[in-house]
Amino acid sequence: MSLRFIVVVPVFESAPWIGRCLDSITSQTWPDKRVVCVVDPSKDKTLAKAREFQRDRGVLVVENFVRMGSVANCVAGTERLGGCDEDVVVIVDGDDWLATPAALDRVAREYSDPTCWLTYGSHDRTDGWSPDLGVYESDDFRGDPVWRASHLKTFKLHLWNRVSDDDLIDSEGGYFKCCQDRVIMYPMLEIAGRDRIRFIPDRIYTYNAGNPHRIPLSVDRSERNRVLATILSRCPRECVA
Repeated sequence: MSLRFIVVVPVFESAPWIGRCLDSITSQTWPDKRVVCVVDPSKDKTLAKAREFQRDRGVLVVENFVRMGSVANCVAGTERLGGCDEDVVVIVDGDDWLATPAALDRVAREYSDPTCWLTYGSHDRTDGWSPDLGVYESDDFRGDPVWRASHLKTFKLHLWNRVSDDDLIDSEGGYFKCCQDRVIMYPMLEIAGRDRIRFIPDRIYTYNAGNPHRIPLSVDRSERNRVLATILSRCPRECVA
């Protein structure tokens, strides 16, 4: 059976880039994919541009009426598309894009091994800095001084379904509003364990460093540091045997 990708695109006020993002996804040469774009309330034309891809290329567009944030939108997107356990979820931020039309083909090569549950990789940035993140050397993912599990982030749906709301919710009962990558990836890294994780060194994703809305204006550095400390201090999830 062919591998199916579920591509989730959380986005907020990214009108200059959402078209390039969705075009890079819908133009992928891998045939079996479904795409959902979850749009937080935006004062620009992000929603209208996303709607064009709903009309012309079958992208499911979900409009929020209050700002939910990336974590909540990833939850909502996967719930809306559903799928089976062996489907692979792909997260592409709405102001970023896939760097090559064969990006999903490259990811599929890793999942041809049934022991692969999660992939992450290096990426290029529009500001010229291209970090080489490398592999994890131990299962102490939260203790690694380098944050490695970055773009392109993909994982089996059955792994995502093992993540609980307790992993994603802050002390006030809402989904975390910053440090989204770590919030989502740490529990899955721990549940999967290193033997089921693959690092893709190919730079198949472009990170847009030019969007001023990447870090919400309402979240200052001290708040981000507090949230990060909370995430790092949480008890690790147990690896599945």
